[in-house]
Parts: sequence; C-alpha cells; structure tokens
Amino acid sequence: MEAGGAADSLLSGACVLFTLAMYSTGLSDLRQMRTTRSVDSVQFLPFLTTDINNLSWMSYGTLKGDGTLIFVNATGAVLQTAYILVYLHYCPRKRPVLLQTAT
Repeated sequence: MEAGGAADSLLSGACVLFTLAMYSTGLSDLRQMRTTRSVDSVQFLPFLTTDINNLSWMSYGTLKGDGTLIFVNATGAVLQTAYILVYLHYCPRKRPVLLQTAT
C-alpha cells in the first residue's frame, strides 16, 4: 500500500470515529430526559436540524455511492431520530413540537 493510501485510510477512519462520537453527545441529553422524565433545559431544534443534515448527507452519499458517507450519516440519523422520539415521549406539549417537526 502506498503512503498516500495509508494516510487517506487513517484520516478517513479518524473522521468516522470522531463524527460518530459527536453524534453520541446527545446521549447525555437522553439520560437527563429519562432521569428527570421531562425535557426541561433540553433543546429540540439541535436534534431536528442534525437529523435533517444526516438524512441530506446520507442521500448525497447514496447518489455518489460513498459507503462511508452512507454509514456515518445513517448512524447519525438513527441516533438523532431516537433522541427526537424520546424528546416527544417526555414532552408535555407534544402538539406544537410535532407541528414544528412536520414543518
């Protein structure tokens, strides 16, 4: 394997690892929502925008046939969707949040 290929592979692996770690930062919010059984002090918009971003990049990865983009963003989309579902479960005012999500 040539030096450029090894460096590219290492950089790609590091990017995947750090991106997945970034998506997992919502786990602390998830834990807080489960512990307090409320969504006080947890913002909804970051979950929604990150989920839309993941779905967009996953679509781009599908068009380009890039397995790394598809894998990373599919994982992020699953996590963000889970965060949104937990948020909706503990949100006392579900109707406005659902309307915001639909919009």
